[in-house]
Amino acid sequence: MAKVALICMYDNWALGLRTMANALKSHGHEVSIIHFKMPSVEKRDFFMRHPLNYENLNTQESRSEVIINSYNIDVNMWTKNEILLLGDLLEDLQPDLIGLSTRSVYEEFMSQVLEQMQRITGAITLAGGHDATFRPELYLDLMDFVCQGEGEAALLHLARVVDQGGEKKSINNLVYKENGKLVYNPLAPPVDSQDYFFGEEMDQVAHYVIEENACRRTDFLLRDVSFSPYTNDVDYYTMAGRGCPGKCTFCSAGQFQWLYNEEKVLVKARRNRPLKNILAELKFAREKGFRKIFFMDSFLLAERRYLLEFFEAYRQEIGMPFFAQLYPEQVLACPEILTAACRAGMVHTVVGLQGGSDRINRDVFRRKTSLAKLREFAEMLTGQENLEVDYHLITHNPFETDGDVQETLELLRQLPKRGTHLVLQRLRPFPNTAIDRLIPEVPFPESRQDTHDRRFLLYLLRYVAADTEFDRLWSRFDELSFDDLKRAYKDLRSSYRDSTGWADQGWKLYHDRDFSGAIAAFQRALNLDSQVWRALEGLGWAYFQKHQYRRAEKYFSDTLKGLPAYEKNAWQETLRGLGWTLYHRGRYAKAVACFNQALEHTDFLARPILKELYTGMGWANCRLGRWAEAKAALSRAGEYSAEEDQALADKLAYVEKNLHRARSNPGNPGPNREGKFGNWLALAKSRCLRFIKVIKFS
Repeated sequence: MAKVALICMYDNWALGLRTMANALKSHGHEVSIIHFKMPSVEKRDFFMRHPLNYENLNTQESRSEVIINSYNIDVNMWTKNEILLLGDLLEDLQPDLIGLSTRSVYEEFMSQVLEQMQRITGAITLAGGHDATFRPELYLDLMDFVCQGEGEAALLHLARVVDQGGEKKSINNLVYKENGKLVYNPLAPPVDSQDYFFGEEMDQVAHYVIEENACRRTDFLLRDVSFSPYTNDVDYYTMAGRGCPGKCTFCSAGQFQWLYNEEKVLVKARRNRPLKNILAELKFAREKGFRKIFFMDSFLLAERRYLLEFFEAYRQEIGMPFFAQLYPEQVLACPEILTAACRAGMVHTVVGLQGGSDRINRDVFRRKTSLAKLREFAEMLTGQENLEVDYHLITHNPFETDGDVQETLELLRQLPKRGTHLVLQRLRPFPNTAIDRLIPEVPFPESRQDTHDRRFLLYLLRYVAADTEFDRLWSRFDELSFDDLKRAYKDLRSSYRDSTGWADQGWKLYHDRDFSGAIAAFQRALNLDSQVWRALEGLGWAYFQKHQYRRAEKYFSDTLKGLPAYEKNAWQETLRGLGWTLYHRGRYAKAVACFNQALEHTDFLARPILKELYTGMGWANCRLGRWAEAKAALSRAGEYSAEEDQALADKLAYVEKNLHRARSNPGNPGPNREGKFGNWLALAKSRCLRFIKVIKFS
């Protein structure tokens, strides 16, 4: 069977290549996926003059100052050694077929990658993806083929030619160069009879990562790539279908349908996978220990009956929190879809504002939904409990007029803010998209860069500032520099915080051991939004440290009522705090139950926390005279000690003595809380408090 190597760049999940790898593997071919460089981000307080990738800002990160994220090749260009390692790996694998998934942001350096592919004599090489699809001429001097549109069928056909022989140049969707001219084969309609998003043999696809001047073989889910901040064992990425009904000029999602339509090949704007296939994949993700699902569809859009059936099945069979983007006009027409999604576990979504005025959205971005409807949609979303909402807005738009700026500022003022974040995205057009063809018609000289940078911060300030404070800044906007506006934002965030900002301040004061100040900050957060669970949890811990256990119990209990299911660490912290609070209030049986619940949310590597929980169970069971349970718990605590713990050993010996006494004399189970036992317990309580402070402040 054919040996196939598929290469992606700065992509940890590589959904497209995983889908093609599953297709090839299901037909018996040997497949490897090479992740050439992992996603990278660098946080800055300024814009690059000529970025190749994206630059954006999220108010969730920029809570106290301006933080601009720059990505991938702009901040982590591959080294000469890494590009050679790519060629070395290909020589080791000796594939018959090499596929490259491309994006336009890498075109300036793409020849370096293509040259390494050429080191494999006799291998068939092809490129796919948005850039190759719409600009095949950039690749065909150094590659055999470009695949336009969806690639599973073309790759399978090429692999079959490798095995059985045949004519490569007749395969649908391929473009090649002959006698100096490009030859375009017909586009075949996508075949949806096979769903390759998930495959039973996907764990047999070899994955390699080239990063930090090293080449590593990795787990097929990349869960052992510890050097990448984008790799984790929590989030699982997939799609419920393909396609998007939108035709936004700045986006690549709707461009493929246009390509097929140009060839008179009818393709639905949206094609959804069978429900049973999606559910089977998500059960696999849950079994592998993932705790949150990200549906990467531009919109999770389908017929009403399909979505309602899907969300109900998801609720019953999967039960994990998830991110998805719903189609605003569908939700406005059928509110039950939003209700079903939130009931199923949707905890995070997006409102794609994109343009701040209807003129920009209608005439420049060619988006259908009016801003009035998007505001109505936002009101519906922010009315849901425990739903995090991001507003996306495109900046640095050369088509923007002063009137558009005024409308954008008013839109940002009116948007509901509860549970929301603003994501400002600098416009970075994909080559050969509609917006890219329009921009040359609009002059965008270097001198205007500063104006757009300052408008970026103006939008940020409008989103977070009170009217009077913003009006003061707006009246002086022309005389304020970019650095002036950054300082204004920092000053504003220090004095005018939203609920999240006050919660952050509360935790800072808590860790500085200013418990009274922390309580005041947490209360201010709750005055702005009574559902901020981080503030409720903080009040529980702050009152605990002040030995006000009745109040601590109230706030820990209130935290659990609104705590999102996916916040595993917060569940552990809150249940642990509640357990100790109940212990100090003499409610030992309930304390044991809380410690047990906390264990369910504790990572097996968190040894200090595990030791504390088992110690708490041991002490509480001692108080109840349950000597066997106390011995078992304290023995487990000893297993998680980093070094020999004499105090714990003494406690365990004391428990064993009383357990022996209880067994030999059931009518006299052991000493009461007075005398030696009371003295030991007082000492244990003192050490317990010190230990908890160490854990909570570390």
